[in-house]
Amino acid sequence: MKLTKASKLYDEETIHQYNEEYEIDFFELGMELRRSHKWKKAVPFLLKSTTYQQPSAEKFFFLAATLDHLGEESRAIEYYRTALELGLSDEQTVKALTWLASSYSKTGDKASAIECIESAISLGGYEPKIEFINIAYRVYRRTNSK
Repeated sequence: MKLTKASKLYDEETIHQYNEEYEIDFFELGMELRRSHKWKKAVPFLLKSTTYQQPSAEKFFFLAATLDHLGEESRAIEYYRTALELGLSDEQTVKALTWLASSYSKTGDKASAIECIESAISLGGYEPKIEFINIAYRVYRRTNSK
């Protein structure tokens, strides 16, 4: 079965049938949907990749980043933390800490936001630096507001 055809299957029953027959790579389907900017449709596949298949830090990282992109910071926080606990690459660790700090700052957890952004800064940030600096600035601005 081609990946593009499989990615059009969204209902739960069909997914289970195809998974048993074709051993669907839910993570790759979710990533394909992300690349196509189909963020909401990517979430169920990324979630399934963390439960039906071998979980990994990378799977949790991209699930968190997708939820974050959709404005679901509260849900993203849990998955960023899991990704960090499982052990990400150095580059993804800095991004996860930065984006986790942003999510914490948006949900009102100022202490956790500061802790995460300071950890990301101590690791040197990430490229592109302007993106990292802008996010860090917004985290500090949100945590210092009333």
